[in-house]
Amino acid sequence: MPILVTGGAGFIGSHLVEKLLADTDQRIIAFDSFDPFYDPARKRQNLAGVMSHPRFALVTGDVTDEASVESAWRTHAISDVIHLAGYAGVRPSLDRPLPYVDANVRGTLVLLEVARRHGCRRFLSASSSTVYGNDAPVPFQEDRLGRTPASPYGITKRAAELMCRLYHDLYGVPALSLRYF
Repeated sequence: MPILVTGGAGFIGSHLVEKLLADTDQRIIAFDSFDPFYDPARKRQNLAGVMSHPRFALVTGDVTDEASVESAWRTHAISDVIHLAGYAGVRPSLDRPLPYVDANVRGTLVLLEVARRHGCRRFLSASSSTVYGNDAPVPFQEDRLGRTPASPYGITKRAAELMCRLYHDLYGVPALSLRYF
């Protein structure tokens, strides 16, 4: 059952790909746009050690492009998704919020739609502690968020979480968001 790792050439994604290849017998598909936000050459270097692995495939595509996601799903018969792709960083989102909305919200929605249509055993989505905002009670509790995240980045990650919850509730997509700290 092939696992799709979006953002698979990034720092976290590439390490996850390596771990999955080492610890499972599943086929692992890294999906990455090689956006210049992070140096594409560095991202390709992140995957250099797995490029010849017989259970690995790299798909260059953008999670906001439904045709690319659909093609990867059909070509590789995806069963599970680990969604790490997106724009990261609080400070840059203050100056340029639109790419965050596109990648983090629309990208998540595109993936959820394709997962809904094709069936998906598991859908894990990377969120962020920034969803709590500045006025959340400390220590943080899952169900005790502040009124508003403190950045466009935090808002897009919260919107993606809500979309995952909605797709779980409405369509039975087994989605879970993990808040990284």
